[in-house]
Amino acid sequence: MPSSSNQSESHTPAHVKHRHRPTATPGIYTSSSGKPSGLRWECKYFDRAKKKQTWSPAFKYRKDALRYQAEVTVKQDTGTVIGNPSKTLGALVTDWKIVRDTRVRATTAQAQDMHLARHILPALGHEKVREISRGTILTWQAGLARTDGKGPLSPNTVNLIRTTLSSVLDFAVAEGIIAINPCHTLTRADKPKRSQAERTILAPGDFDLLVAAVGRRSWFADVLDVTLAQALRLGEVAGLDWKDVDFERNELTIARSVSKKSGEVGPTKGGTAETIFLSPVARKTLARIHLAAGRPPSGPVFSSVGSVQGGYRHPSTIERAFADAYKKSGVKTPGLSMHSLRHTAISRLANNPKVPLDKVRRFARHSSITITQTYMHDVQTPEVNEAMGEALAAVAGEVEA
Repeated sequence: MPSSSNQSESHTPAHVKHRHRPTATPGIYTSSSGKPSGLRWECKYFDRAKKKQTWSPAFKYRKDALRYQAEVTVKQDTGTVIGNPSKTLGALVTDWKIVRDTRVRATTAQAQDMHLARHILPALGHEKVREISRGTILTWQAGLARTDGKGPLSPNTVNLIRTTLSSVLDFAVAEGIIAINPCHTLTRADKPKRSQAERTILAPGDFDLLVAAVGRRSWFADVLDVTLAQALRLGEVAGLDWKDVDFERNELTIARSVSKKSGEVGPTKGGTAETIFLSPVARKTLARIHLAAGRPPSGPVFSSVGSVQGGYRHPSTIERAFADAYKKSGVKTPGLSMHSLRHTAISRLANNPKVPLDKVRRFARHSSITITQTYMHDVQTPEVNEAMGEALAAVAGEVEA
């Protein structure tokens, strides 16, 4: 059995400077700087994807080169991409950003960069990606705190920061560096629970009071209708275009978003356009506006002569209208904002026993059903119990038949 020392199988002494000298093990080579502890072990293999001979990273120990060679063999046989096993999270982030920046809007990228700079890279940047485990994630997550020293972060913020890390680790899986994203192994119990205060929704009667308080901003009543009926984000309702509205198929395409900070028109939060069901309430409101505008084939649904390119209404204008109506409405529910309309719509759908949860997920355009589940709460009403009874009776009937 070969020795595991650094100089075993090396045809050239470690103190002699050399590069890519073969050893007795096929595919394993050594290189040395000629200095003490300068010997390194490497694996040479044929990369089928690149169709050329490729060198592995240089390892300090022979056993690591052999392990890499074994992994290469397995991955080549299964057609798996081969990634750099010594790559750190910090180095991976650099590559990830190149791909990320082509897929998400600028505001999302800015938020992710802030998460990385403040909370992720300082703690995990020097960690090898392959050594980041579920335990690593849990320990890191437990230590997250505000950078101003004013206590812990809110559960919602912790979850958003972890989502950024998860996105980077998804990229690592795609690159073949790791087989499984450790963030995906976390259970619901491992993730901080969002408080109801962080997900404020309208109480019964609040919406009517808000609509009644719009004053001279009659256009804002229509914005409220469409935002609530379609569970839209602020930038998305501002960026609606008539070419996105299909009255014949009852479909609405969410194709763009107007940035609140810059007023720039860009991609949606998910990075791609998505088509959803056009609800009856939104359809009625949009049809009225469309007819009054002369039925244009394209152009902003909520137009403005402001600074936004293309004539879309600025999100800040919409927010100011909401703040004014909220102040004058007499609504008692604290902490409401335009985003509360989206939360309210998703919550109502998620807690309706007649609406499949995956339908809600697609309508809300959530990346996973786990996010949609955070909007659910235990509903105990005679109607719910009756619906459950009917569903179970139907199953029993099918079995008996």
